[in-house]
Amino acid sequence: MKLYTSLNYISRFSPLKFIITACVLSIFINWLLQIKSGNSSWDVDGFMYLGFRLLEGEFLWTIEYDDKLPIVQILFVLPSLFESIFIWFLISSTFVIFGAWACYIFVIDVLSKYSSIPSVERQLSAILASISMIYLSTFLPGTFYHINLVSASAAIISFALLIRSLQNEIYEEY
Repeated sequence: MKLYTSLNYISRFSPLKFIITACVLSIFINWLLQIKSGNSSWDVDGFMYLGFRLLEGEFLWTIEYDDKLPIVQILFVLPSLFESIFIWFLISSTFVIFGAWACYIFVIDVLSKYSSIPSVERQLSAILASISMIYLSTFLPGTFYHINLVSASAAIISFALLIRSLQNEIYEEY
């Protein structure tokens, strides 16, 4: 009887709601598995070292050389301060969440130019784009312990802010 009740409940889901729910559930499970595994690459260890050097007062390229911009050294100050790669995991997760929010805004802003697309479809497209971004970020080989997710999320945030600022300039002209 319980199986029938469960199947009846699942059958009320539309295919889109089911896909979104499955994606969110798999994202959460993978995120928890990544926390449990704690696997990081040697790149992150090197960045932790650079962050520690900044805490000691040595700015990048004064004694140590790295081919990354100094922003990487600044980003790793907090994980180096606590001597924990898990702090980087949390920072990376935060960037991905803000990147998904920026992706949502970006899609809404781009689609708002087309009056033929209803508001509900714009919002649905933006939600799907945000969930897709988080889903793809979660299953990348570098995981949350690598710097790729932060840089990709920062790029999306930059694009969303650029589009928003250009729209503000256009509105100010009229």
